[in-house]
Amino acid sequence: MQLDNPTDRASFIAPTGGVTANTLFLIADTLVFATEDKAQTLAFTGVHKDHIVRGAPFPAATACAAGERLYWDAGNDELTNVSSGNTAVNARAIAATTGDTIDIELLDGLP
Repeated sequence: MQLDNPTDRASFIAPTGGVTANTLFLIADTLVFATEDKAQTLAFTGVHKDHIVRGAPFPAATACAAGERLYWDAGNDELTNVSSGNTAVNARAIAATTGDTIDIELLDGLP
């Protein structure tokens, strides 16, 4: 995954298992793109709003339209457009996809 314009970073506390740079994590109800590796309970920098993330994990062969609301599937550590059993997140699809990755925009709050 890659982040367009990695400015305006914020500080977060790494969850159980820690965080890996260039990976998405759900912290409370906020989707965060980590910009560094950190062990659990340590502070790390990341972005959570007003940024584009390219190549975010998404279920293979699943259709998604541009602008569609996205959810976090904690069991598979990936985004999905299926609401049932998943957590609504601060992201929307910026381009249609049927592949195993998706380009998203991180939003300031739920869409």
